[in-house]
Amino acid sequence: MQVDTRYELYKDLCFSRSTSPSKLGYTYTINSWSQDFENEMLRPSIGNQDEFDDYIEYKVLSEIAKKYASERNSYGELESTMSYYLQKYNIKDFKNNKILDTSMYNRIKNVYDRELHKKIIYRYDEMLEKVPEQYKSKYKYILDFDGDKSDFENFYNLDKKLVILKSIEKLENLDSKVKVLVHWSEDNAFGTTTAGTNGDDPKVYTIKEMDNLVNRVYGRNKKYNYGYIKTKFSIIVDDGEDVIVSVTDRIDIGDPYTDTFTKFMKRYYGQEYVEALSKFDNYLESQCELQESEVR
Repeated sequence: MQVDTRYELYKDLCFSRSTSPSKLGYTYTINSWSQDFENEMLRPSIGNQDEFDDYIEYKVLSEIAKKYASERNSYGELESTMSYYLQKYNIKDFKNNKILDTSMYNRIKNVYDRELHKKIIYRYDEMLEKVPEQYKSKYKYILDFDGDKSDFENFYNLDKKLVILKSIEKLENLDSKVKVLVHWSEDNAFGTTTAGTNGDDPKVYTIKEMDNLVNRVYGRNKKYNYGYIKTKFSIIVDDGEDVIVSVTDRIDIGDPYTDTFTKFMKRYYGQEYVEALSKFDNYLESQCELQESEVR
């Protein structure tokens, strides 16, 4: 590696730290890296220049990866960033503009994975601390980090779980074993706001209430040709001791089979699913019985 390439690595490190590079700072950093190399590898950097260069590359790029892990949440962004740096320093080959699966990238990706994992675990621990004491054991299972899922799945489930955390008192106050938690809706008939706003205020309904609301919005949309209304929800089953999130999905009211919430469930989750839920909900049980009598 050329000396000026080392200086470019030093400048990229400064950029990631939001500091200004300087000749004096570069000299200090190279001396520090050299000492670190000799302490860790138990051999001098002079005479082992290829190893020392690899050491510098890893040291700089892994720190940049850690920064991305703390600020970004996408392997795509990481790959794009690492593509830039690995190509810039001719560290590896590329094929069809994609990173090949090589040692340096895998080492950097491992650093990124570890940092992201720590960040996500911290977020989950922080969230669980906010659960009211009397509900901690009941809601811990659905709000806790899921070891069977990847870090990214856990990360993207955080938003859903934070909505549930925010809605625990509402869920507890609704006297029903099957509850529909509306995260947000494009129609204010559901009493909540559109996704992405700071004022999101989730609401909780029984299946019967959800049927009536969906039917009202559906009828208005058809009458005035509004198209369809996106509404995100979770179906939550609560037997008094345990609580599970059965489904988290979005209903586009105005599409076929969305004139009631029950009809939507039957269409997209199946009759057996609705019948299983009906064991916990008298209204759903009556709807299933009504359908059987209509068939006969």
